[in-house]
Amino acid sequence: MQSTRELAAYLGLSRWTVSRVLNGHAGVTPSTARRVLGAAGELGFSPNLLAQGLRRGGTRLVGVILPDLVTYH
Repeated sequence: MQSTRELAAYLGLSRWTVSRVLNGHAGVTPSTARRVLGAAGELGFSPNLLAQGLRRGGTRLVGVILPDLVTYH
């Protein structure tokens, strides 16, 4: 599974329901949450951290630019 859309289609749920469960939001029945989390575990689903960062407005990554680490004489 690569996306919440695929996971939702597999479970017959809306993408928004799957997203709410994976992000820990309220408003989803415990049985639905168990189904989503169980299927995510079985299918090896893991959220795309870069996509989450784009959505939230930050990735918590730091870029570093360095000159050559090896100096040739």
